Amino acid sequence: MSDDAPHEVYRQVLSTATKTYAVSDDPPVFVRGEGAWLTDTQGKRYLDFACGSGSTSLGHNHPAIMAAVRAQLDTGITHIGPHFHTAAQARLYRLLRTVLPDELSRFHPATNGTEATETALKAAMHFTGRRAFLAFDGGYHGRTLGALAISAARGPNETLGPFAPEAVFLPYGCAEAELTAALETAPPLAGIIVEPVQATSGMIVPPDGFLTMLETHAKSHRIPLILDEVFTGFGRTGTLFAFERENVAPDLLILGKAFGGGFPGGLVAGRDGIMTRWSAGTQSSTFQLHPVTAAAAKASLEFMLEQDVVARVRQIEQWMIAHGAGLKEYGCVVNFRGAGAMFGVEIVDMDGAPDQRTTKSIRASALERGLITWECGTSGHMIGLVPPFTVTEEELALAFEILCQTFVDAA
Repeated sequence: MSDDAPHEVYRQVLSTATKTYAVSDDPPVFVRGEGAWLTDTQGKRYLDFACGSGSTSLGHNHPAIMAAVRAQLDTGITHIGPHFHTAAQARLYRLLRTVLPDELSRFHPATNGTEATETALKAAMHFTGRRAFLAFDGGYHGRTLGALAISAARGPNETLGPFAPEAVFLPYGCAEAELTAALETAPPLAGIIVEPVQATSGMIVPPDGFLTMLETHAKSHRIPLILDEVFTGFGRTGTLFAFERENVAPDLLILGKAFGGGFPGGLVAGRDGIMTRWSAGTQSSTFQLHPVTAAAAKASLEFMLEQDVVARVRQIEQWMIAHGAGLKEYGCVVNFRGAGAMFGVEIVDMDGAPDQRTTKSIRASALERGLITWECGTSGHMIGLVPPFTVTEEELALAFEILCQTFVDAA
């Protein structure tokens, strides 16, 4: 496969379900990364405001992460399977215990966020002996069958139903009366699962007190509250974990994406009483928490803590709000919303309906101009802006300049 003309081969070998050609018929092939920038085979540079779908939160080629990865590789241990442990994993677990609530004292490793979701669902089901969950409209928890069952955002996979486990859906950010009524009529629940801030459905921040309300009712009904922080965890919303925004304590916490420091990894943190109710081997996978991922994850988290990166994310939020304030002047833009370093631009047509076609066109135009964006929105009609925490204000201003140029073209 030639680096100069790879797409002839890619089109022959890749499944059509991949996202490789979702934005462009000739997407760049990247060979280098540095900070907020990626460089393709032609030497063209791109400002990365997708961050590997939110996974490279400290940017590319971060010195602390790269040093930790090299040190782990130098041990000669590339993998040891799920039956044994490495020092890198133990060091990460010790660090995680210092930043998570005391109640979340047990960990279960996974290879990614979707597998971590499956793990959390099984943990709750084993603990309660029940098989149904309360979930929320717009929720996205992964594309495996169990994760799809409790996700409202299923896309083309909707045709694969009926799904298991059973799920009851409520509007995201619903009023307490609606929650109370649902809990009274729902089948016996194994848990309530929710994203503290919805990312895939369009960077939706719930009303103040929503998570606290869920925590209160979960406790009163003696069912686990499961928070999916695959996207929001490790600083993305301006606190280390988004549940800190309301000071709630989940029973099960799902982590992924940025957890691995740019490497594949996931984890479920849970209460002792839940995570010790199943026997050895009930949930396992060959590559759960790879030693290299563990080293990268620890280095990433250490840097965030030592450099108070979450304070910088709050600064990025202010920059985003300031630079995005004028976007509604463009006729196709109806909303600009988000939190921390995760914002979305909502695109509609002349009738005010979600406009996926124009959104895709704008993202393609931005890519041609050197800006990588992220796809989100319930109808694929939002331009996600997910910069690394190392982004400068000048780089952020450049991103918005490119976006505005694409809006002019779209008009």
